[in-house]
Amino acid sequence: MISPTNSYPDCAVGIEFSPDPFRPYDHQQAAWDAMDRHFTEQGKQAGIRVIPTGGGKTAIAARWPLQGRVRHGGRVLWLSHRRGLLVKAFDGFRRTAHLATPRDRLRLVAVSGQDRPLSGASVRVSVHHERP
Repeated sequence: MISPTNSYPDCAVGIEFSPDPFRPYDHQQAAWDAMDRHFTEQGKQAGIRVIPTGGGKTAIAARWPLQGRVRHGGRVLWLSHRRGLLVKAFDGFRRTAHLATPRDRLRLVAVSGQDRPLSGASVRVSVHHERP
């Protein structure tokens, strides 16, 4: 996990292709397959995936949009009710940024009431391609 002083809550991540050593568990692959069917094949715009504690929710939720959406110009809005979960997700996106190739850079911005003043919102992080 990264600390708030190590690039959090705002950084640009350079991306270089590298082989991904991560090997998903069966339930993680099943979640990705279900999200592919739901969003890509069925064209849905929203959905909820329920994964138990310790099931690798951050790995599932960070990797799928980077590979399937962000690499093609999409954006991600990550919501969390706790700053610790926000920091964990921020670190997950930073560590897996290579999955967004052919993009060469990601812009990660975390917004939380503990890091920046908010009005009428809880905790958010957005991941999007930094455009020149």
